[in-house]
Amino acid sequence: MRSLGDVEFEYLMLPDVGLEPCRGCFACFERGEERCPIRDDADGVIFASPVYGLAITAS
Repeated sequence: MRSLGDVEFEYLMLPDVGLEPCRGCFACFERGEERCPIRDDADGVIFASPVYGLAITAS
């Protein structure tokens, strides 16, 4: 990410921020990401998971 330019980030604990799950309404696909009806505290989220047996862990 840093190769793309200046990137600002911070570590957040998920219970401390208001994140809503995707509702599957497809508004972002049909009308663009800025039309998503979910207004939470996230601009973007990166999830990380250990890899076991050539696949990420199950949720």
